[in-house]
Formats: sequence, C-alpha cells, structure tokens
Amino acid sequence: MKTSTISSIHEDYLSGKYSCEDFIKEKLKKAKDNTLNSCILILEDSALQQAKLVDQKIKSWKKLKDLEGIPFWVKDTFLVKDTITTWSSMILENYRAPYTATVVEKLLDQGAILIAKENNDAFGHGSTTENSHFWPTKNAIDPTLVAGWSSWGSAANVSADITTFSIGEDTWGSIRQPAGYNQVIWLKPTYWAVSRYGCMAYASSLDTVWPIAKSVSDIQLIMNAVAGKDEKDFTSISYKKHSLESLETFDFSKVKVGYYKSFLESEALDPEIKKSIETVFSKLQEKGATVKELTFFNDELLIATYYIIAMAETASNLSRIDGIKYGYRHADVQDLKSLYEETRFFWFSEETKRRIISGNQVLSQWFLDKYYIKALIAREKLIEHFKKDFEAVDFILSPVTPKTPPKIWTTLDDPLAMYMSDMYTVGFSLGKLPTISLPLHSPTGIQITWDYSKDNELLKFAYNLDILCE
Repeated sequence: MKTSTISSIHEDYLSGKYSCEDFIKEKLKKAKDNTLNSCILILEDSALQQAKLVDQKIKSWKKLKDLEGIPFWVKDTFLVKDTITTWSSMILENYRAPYTATVVEKLLDQGAILIAKENNDAFGHGSTTENSHFWPTKNAIDPTLVAGWSSWGSAANVSADITTFSIGEDTWGSIRQPAGYNQVIWLKPTYWAVSRYGCMAYASSLDTVWPIAKSVSDIQLIMNAVAGKDEKDFTSISYKKHSLESLETFDFSKVKVGYYKSFLESEALDPEIKKSIETVFSKLQEKGATVKELTFFNDELLIATYYIIAMAETASNLSRIDGIKYGYRHADVQDLKSLYEETRFFWFSEETKRRIISGNQVLSQWFLDKYYIKALIAREKLIEHFKKDFEAVDFILSPVTPKTPPKIWTTLDDPLAMYMSDMYTVGFSLGKLPTISLPLHSPTGIQITWDYSKDNELLKFAYNLDILCE
C-alpha cells in the first residue's frame, strides 16, 4: 500500500481496499523498520486504538472528517501530553510533557492518527541533521547524504512514505531545505497563522508551525485543520478555510513573478539549481506571465541580522533549561553557581553553547545598542522592502539553498559555511511571509513567496505551477 493523497486514502478506506487498522499497522511497521534514523518515539497503542474507531465509523456509514484515519508524525519540539518530548537534546532526554500542543490537539480532533515523534537537530540548532543527541537522520533519496536542516526527520519520513504528512516548526529555513533535499512539499505559513502553543521555542519572533506533505492539495487540507486563532496563543490570527476546488484554474498571463538578481548571480549558487529556476521562468513566460528582476538586501547583512536576533532569542528561551526547572541536573556540584555551569556545559552540544554565548553577548550592556537594536531596525527596513516588492510583483521565486546536500559528517567543522547556507531563506522568515517549496525538478526545490496573510493565494499558484512543470 503506497500513500497517495489524503483524499485517495479515504477512497481506499471507503471502497474496502484496506482497513484503516491495516493501513496504520503498515505505517507502524515502516516506522519500526526504517533505517533513516528519523524516529524518536513510536505511539503504537494509541494509534491502533484510533484506527479501530475509524473502521467502526466506516462500517456505520458515517462521514469521515477531512483528516480522519490519516497517519501523521510530529517533530519532537511539540508537546504531547504524558509522552517524552526531548527536542532531540540530551538534557531533556526524559522530559515528559504536561499538556498537548494546540496544533496536535486540532489534528487529533480531526481524527488524524499520530504515529510517532521525529528526530531533529537539538533545540533546532544546526543545518545538517548532525546535531541531534540521538543520531543524524539520513536523506531519504540518498542515505549517504544529510537530510537537511533541523526538521530533516519530517521531510525524510514523508519522502520515504513512512507517513502521509508531518507537522514541524520553521525558524530560519529548518523545513525548507530538508523538503528540497528530500523532494517533498512544505508550506511555511504567515507567521501567526498557526498557533505555537505547546511548541518549544527557539526564536519566538521567528518560529512558525508548518505542514509537510507530497501534494499541495494535502497541504491545504492540513492548513484548514490547524490554522486559525487560538486563545492560548495571543499572537495567533484568524484563517479563512478554502475548499480543494478553489485551487483549480489559474491564469498565468495575469501574473507578475519576481526574482532577486543577487540570489541567482551568487557565486555560491550551484549551476544545476540555477538552471532549474530559469527553466521554471521559461515555462511561466510561455504561459504569458511576466518575469521581473528585483534587488535585495546585502546577503551578509541579511545573515547577520537574522543570527543576531535568533541567537539573542534562543539564549533567552533556553535560560530556563538549567537542571532546576527543566532538564537533567549535573551531579557532584558544590554550590548553585557550579550547578548551573556544570549542567549546561555538560548537557548542551557545542552548537547550542555557541548560540547561547553569542546570544547573551549581543544582549549584554556593551553590545545591545551596537548589534541587537540595529538588527531590529534592519528587520523593519527589510519588511518595508518586501512591501514595495509586492507592489511590483505577485510572487517571488528563489532557490531554497545554494548547494546540493553534502555527505554526512562533512560539515560540522565549518559553522560559518553552515550559517551561510541560510542565505535564501532567512529573509522571508524575518519578513514573516508565507513561503512554499516545490520540487519542480530542482535538486533542492524552489521556494515561492507571496505577501503577508496571502497563504491561500500562494497555495493556488503553487498547485497550478506544480501541474505546469510536471
């Protein structure tokens, strides 16, 4: 049984091709047998119990909800009550969640079946899958390669057909790159569109909850279920649901598509990736679309702005994980100062320590005005820049990452190169903009961005572009 779209799985259930219980058993077996190192915790008993309830509902001729009986995984940053939530870190290895994240709750209310929790870089710190406390996840297409940034488990599982869809969190591109590396589809919604309640915070002003699947139509069904206002998250906003039919029909001749010249002319960009984007532009122009060149921020300034803000926020968010309120407590310490020092030194990875030190430095009295405040000002200027760009074009197409996936264990010694691999994603994160990535015959995928809160229009364009480029 091979997973297709959510609607086709429902058709198979209703036709009697296979039962929900049999389908979930197959997914559980794949979860146990998978060699990608993508799984941290399997929730077998609850998954099978839910599957039996779905089968009973089908036998009673009751209508299924949009996601009922559909298997999904979640990144191990989301709390699920009474289960271990580690954030793939050593210090939280035995942390048991006291409640369930809103996004998971909404999916369970829709009847979706949670199979397992996914491996990721510890605390979201990393670009290659190699900073997990447990093990690096392998690329689903070529297991000798890295699977991508911190949400690599989510992308690999969907790509390998271990699950139908996954839910994760994107701060700086942590799903966009692995989605490209593993040739699946992701949506980073407008910041605030999906509640972050119950999602462990990396950088609170950037963290965005997202779905990953194999089709744009599946993404829309998932967004209809999880997006919208949540009283537990005061930053969340309302979201208008759309039907699958609303994705169909699109007039490309009325569309203006932009691209950033500096992105495509960068010496860091792999020629094959550049060629794949130019091919998409040609197809759009054949359909009458206008393709327009845009200018962008200096790449190095953009990276610096992002990392100053992100590291400041992660240093603040991780201050609670100290062995007292949360996490392992280091043994054999003589006083409170030693407890903090030894616990955090021993249980945090080198990359996490690097980010905490950097974040605390830019927040210190001597550097606050010089770096952090200037980064906030630069961010506001970037948002204004995007507003002007979307007066000139409807959508912006860009690479996801400049390079194809490297071999596992070849990147940890060069953190600067790891940070620079974010050059095409961090701007849209800082701008809080909705962005989607499609494979489109590119080795790392192509991302499409539109203006704030226009998630559904973005999905419609992506759906039709995917068909155009088949």
